[in-house]
Formats: sequence, C-alpha cells, structure tokens
Amino acid sequence: MLEKLIQTLLLDRYLLITINEEKEIRSYPIYLLHLYREKSIWLIEGFDLKEGKKQIFPVDNLTSVEPYPVNKRVSRKNIIEKITGII
Repeated sequence: MLEKLIQTLLLDRYLLITINEEKEIRSYPIYLLHLYREKSIWLIEGFDLKEGKKQIFPVDNLTSVEPYPVNKRVSRKNIIEKITGII
C-alpha cells in the first residue's frame, strides 16, 4: 500500500484514503501534509478536509488510496490558514 500511496502522491496531494480502524472501515478526504517514518512505522500527517483539522494515519491500516474529486476540494490557501490559525 505504501507504493500505491507514493505513486498517487506524485500526482496529487488531495486524497481519499480508506482505513481499517479497529474492525471498522472509514474513509477520510485529506490534503497530505507529510509522509514520514517514525520508529519503523510509516505515517501520514494530513489535513482532514471534512473535519477541518490535522490528523495522523498509520499507512499499515490503509486499505485504499485514491485522488480526491477536484470539485470537492478546499484550496491549499484555506488549509494553510486553518492550520496556522489565521482567520
């Protein structure tokens, strides 16, 4: 799944990720901020476009990664403003 994630990231940072969370499948529309490895675990730091906040997702729990539809996106400028607290 890491390889597919990286290939998708090369095209776009707006993603719809599906994650297996404690026997429940959930989908999140995110703007990917960082992909990194910490203590041998690959993690995604993303801005949840629906909830309007940053979240961290373990790559091991990903079941699907797709580009997020263009017509549902929030502008990068708005994302940065929400992250930095600028209103």
